[in-house]
Amino acid sequence: MAKSRSLPEYLVSDDDPKFRSAVMFRCAQDIKVEFSFIAPDKPQQNAFVESLNGKLRKKCLDLDCLGDLIEIRDVINNWRIDYNVNRPHVS
Repeated sequence: MAKSRSLPEYLVSDDDPKFRSAVMFRCAQDIKVEFSFIAPDKPQQNAFVESLNGKLRKKCLDLDCLGDLIEIRDVINNWRIDYNVNRPHVS
């Protein structure tokens, strides 16, 4: 990733155990990216991500017709391109 764009200074995440693995911490240390955790039960501290997750879930992940992993990756990639390139942004 760092070859095509710069790395962020920090990653914001909730305090879920799946985001607290030793592998993630080692990787972040290796690339010199800090972790910032939002307080439990305070999703408004990370409103941008909460909004993005809601839109992604509604348009892609809640679909009952998804098949194998390759199809899921295609659906998500097409949604990502549409969201970032084609969709008009309000701001």
